[in-house]
Amino acid sequence: MNIRPNLLVVDDEVMNQNIILDLLEDEFEVEFVCNGRECIDSVEHSRPDLILLDVNMPVLNGLDTCRHLRKKRQYEDLPIIFISALASAQERLAGYQAGGDDYLTKPFEEEELKAKISLLLKIEDDKSKSKEEIRNAMGTAMTALTSSGELSAIFHFLKSLLTENNLNAILALVKEVLRNFNLEACIMLAHTMPSVYFSTDNKIRPIEQDVLREMHLGGKIIEFSNRAIFNSEHAAILIREMPEDEDAKSRYKDHLCIIIDALEEKLKQRVTDFKQQRQDQLLENTIKVVALRLKEFKELSLHHRAQNTKILGGLSKDIQNSFIKLELDEDDGEHIKQQILTAENKLDKVYEDGKQAEHVFDEIIKELCHLLQRRIPGSNQND
Repeated sequence: MNIRPNLLVVDDEVMNQNIILDLLEDEFEVEFVCNGRECIDSVEHSRPDLILLDVNMPVLNGLDTCRHLRKKRQYEDLPIIFISALASAQERLAGYQAGGDDYLTKPFEEEELKAKISLLLKIEDDKSKSKEEIRNAMGTAMTALTSSGELSAIFHFLKSLLTENNLNAILALVKEVLRNFNLEACIMLAHTMPSVYFSTDNKIRPIEQDVLREMHLGGKIIEFSNRAIFNSEHAAILIREMPEDEDAKSRYKDHLCIIIDALEEKLKQRVTDFKQQRQDQLLENTIKVVALRLKEFKELSLHHRAQNTKILGGLSKDIQNSFIKLELDEDDGEHIKQQILTAENKLDKVYEDGKQAEHVFDEIIKELCHLLQRRIPGSNQND
């Protein structure tokens, strides 16, 4: 026989209680209390599987209630979903900082409420099944993972990250080093638009995305409840549960600062490489356009020279034919021929200058092609 999960609903409005009861009573055992003080008393008497917690209530509000529960070790993992009409990013952030696992704004859809409840219950169930194994392994791991072992894991991460440029491989390295320290985390990479999110357990929680966006660049290290965020310009790491032991927590902070700084340098390199690629592409396109225009100018110059030669040749023939028609004497004809010869010599000089200009253009095109090859290896000079 399947035991239905027990939900504790904390809300001082009877109408809200009735709505929630109608939505959930077929799948869950639902109990109601009217304020935070009653919630704490009820939880201490009988621990529920999940709490639906209103924010604005008399006696003790939802945020203070959540903080009170999170201070007690036995309730650190108790799933808590805030339900409130307060929907701003700051209010959602306040709920997360108080220790809430999720935040649902009124009015809400039945499917969304049930989906959030099911997700948190599934996560809690998975954690409960593996918690004892983790606790048993933790003693062995902590004995083996001495300070030297921790530094070895960091060194391996840094060495592997140094030569890796593929983004998926970089994400895998971050996951690996965090798992070496038994840390669950959500990571944001903000070097692209939109930002990239991933987590060590492959379960992305929307509220964690909201928190990372809101608290990014709010400080190098931001601690709240048993969680912590490590920030850099292009990245942020949210640790879902820091070690309880103060010595371990202090060491892990140092390690995580190294991890976030190394990740930041790698992301900066990727941003720089991307900008360089864009500049190289722009330069390649510019050089190709300039070379093409110079070639077109050279062809146009050759065409004009051929036209001039043709016109001059035709003019010489026309003048010679005119000698006969005009019945010019020998001296007049000789004078005109001399003038034509002088004009031809001048045109020859222009022709030679044009050939020199063509040589200059050829050299310019050659240099542009060489520049393109040096700047962008693999470019084809004949493009």
